[in-house]
Amino acid sequence: VVTEHREAIIPLVMAGAGAAVLPEPLARDAAALGATVAPLSPRVDRDVVLVHRRGAMSPAADAFRSLALGTKNRAND
Repeated sequence: VVTEHREAIIPLVMAGAGAAVLPEPLARDAAALGATVAPLSPRVDRDVVLVHRRGAMSPAADAFRSLALGTKNRAND
């Protein structure tokens, strides 16, 4: 079974439709429902990116962007 709906994955696994590779928070949810959870070896790393609007952002959004990118907050330049 293939689905793009994350909320359907755990119920499908629990119903015996197959297995899934999930992010750890979803795997914890599955374990709480009685699923067997096993870490993958070797560990799977994935790239993530920061997405934000062009131009001015709220001070909080700009501070988060700066923190995430490890750069000085533009509002304090």
